[in-house]
Amino acid sequence: CLISFDGIVKIADFGLSKTLEKDQKAFKEALKEAPPAWLAPECIQRESEFSTKT
Repeated sequence: CLISFDGIVKIADFGLSKTLEKDQKAFKEALKEAPPAWLAPECIQRESEFSTKT
């Protein structure tokens, strides 16, 4: 579960996520449509490398 800034618990289903290709092209394309409020900080930085750890 996730907790909002005002302490409200949010339920999320990460089972809907999918594995992306080894190259980052698909991930970077998906970022164009993602709302910044829901992105991890390392996703917003243009010079970042993405991996399973991020």
